Amino acid sequence: PWWSNYEDRPQTGIDVDSNGNPFIIYRDINANLSFVRHNGKNWIGGEISENAFCSYCSLVLDKSDTPHIASTGAAGGAGEDLLYFTIKNGKWVSEAVDTSASVGLENDIAVDAKGLFISPIGLGMIGL
Repeated sequence: PWWSNYEDRPQTGIDVDSNGNPFIIYRDINANLSFVRHNGKNWIGGEISENAFCSYCSLVLDKSDTPHIASTGAAGGAGEDLLYFTIKNGKWVSEAVDTSASVGLENDIAVDAKGLFISPIGLGMIGL
């Protein structure tokens, strides 16, 4: 099967919006970061980025149901960078949070009243 080519590590993230509908991010068959969400009637999805590996990708929805994603990827086309993705004006946008030699594969993301926080696991929180 196609999934046998992937390493055994979390390659998905899930959260539930304010209406109880799921929002899922995942590594697709082409190894791109993609999403699917349910709007209460239908499933809607698509590609977020070709440059994100979605190895230990993390997802959180804010109080406005806007997705915030942390993922390992290649901001400049190579290497392991910590990337941040969200939707602004109806389009996916990205930002390189950390482009040091290797940020590792694991990360976590959280949002609260004070802001958005992204953490490469074991390296401390980065506030945006």
